[in-house]
Formats: sequence, structure tokens, C-alpha cells
Amino acid sequence: MRAQFLLAHSIHRARPATRSPSQKKRHDEHGARCRNSGTRHNPVGEGLVPSFTSAVDRALPNIEDPNQLIQSPSDLPIPAGFGPIARHWGPRRVFAGTYDDAWATKHAPLWPADLDERFFRAASPGLQAPEHLVGGEPVRLVGLHPDGAIEFAAARLHLAPRSLSSGPAQE
Repeated sequence: MRAQFLLAHSIHRARPATRSPSQKKRHDEHGARCRNSGTRHNPVGEGLVPSFTSAVDRALPNIEDPNQLIQSPSDLPIPAGFGPIARHWGPRRVFAGTYDDAWATKHAPLWPADLDERFFRAASPGLQAPEHLVGGEPVRLVGLHPDGAIEFAAARLHLAPRSLSSGPAQE
């Protein structure tokens, strides 16, 4: 995470950040100067603006993909972060399937036939596992804590299904 601002047509050198204010707190502190400048990928995002003029003295995004750092106002990288992506935001909505009249008359309220399983992934694309997790996978969080990386194993869940019946047994 790096804290930086665009000042008079250039991005000043990034400073390490140890804390990041919430979206609401950041808006309350900066008021109209920091109005939402989100995109279809992140409608509540900060820092992506259409011109140099509108970018001066504006905070850049709190979190960036280290492979797509913003170098100028014309850079519009896909937003990065570790919070969930809402179902109606661009990155997930494209996988939702078709909800047309045919769906409404033949399939509703079930999912449409062309629903893509990726619709159910709320994590940012860079944080999604390529395969289903089973537990025990190593996890390493870098750049999120002032003391350094946080490492642990993903939890293992063991489900034991049970069935209870209040009536007589049926075959």
C-alpha cells in the first residue's frame, strides 16, 4: 500500500502507509475534493480521473497492483484490493448470465443456463485460486501490516452431514 497524490501534473514519490482510512472516512475528511471517481470495475473507487486538471491535489487509490502502478493520470489500471467485489459491479456482472423474457418465462427464479461459475467469486481476480480450495494451502499476505508479511495455512473444514426425521423411517 502506498499513499500518494497527484501534484501539478506529476505524481509525488510514494510514502509507505501503515494505515488506510475507510471509504466513508476518506470522503468525510476530503469532502467534495475527493468525490468518488470510480469505474465500472469499482464504482466506489478513488483516484481514477479523466484529466490532469481534475487530478491535481487528488489522492490516488489506496491500494494498487504492483504490476500496474499508476504513473500518470492517463493510466487506468483495473482496481486492486482485497475486499469483495459486489455482484452488480462490472467484473462479476459479465458472468451473471442472460436475464431476458425467455429466462423470465421458462427458468425464473432459477439461475440462467448461461450463468458462469465465476459469478460466485467475490475476490479480486488476482486473489482468486485457480482451483477449488480444500484447506491447508499456504497463504501469505504482503504489504498489509507494518510488522511484515503474515503467513498461515487456509482452514480445513470437515463436514459431517446428518439427517434427522421426526416421523417413521421410510424406505
